[in-house]
Amino acid sequence: GAALDRWAKDIGLEVFDAREVGEVSHIFSHRHWKGIVVQGEVATKHPLPDNLEWVERKALFDKTFPVVYQKVIK
Repeated sequence: GAALDRWAKDIGLEVFDAREVGEVSHIFSHRHWKGIVVQGEVATKHPLPDNLEWVERKALFDKTFPVVYQKVIK
C-alpha cells in the first residue's frame, strides 16, 4: 500500500509485490484502532537505520512486541 511505499522510501528500501494480507484491530483504553497488514519483498538486505534490524520470520517470535503488533506477526 501507499503507506508501506512511503515508509520504505524514507529508509531507502524498494518494496516489491506489496499486498494486503490481513487486518488487525485493537482497543487502546477507549480508542479502537484498525490496521491493514501489508506484506512485501525487498530486493536485498539493504543496510537499515540503527533503530531497525533484519530478522528472519521465525526469529520474530523471540522478540518483544506490544500486544497490537503481536497480533500482526501471528
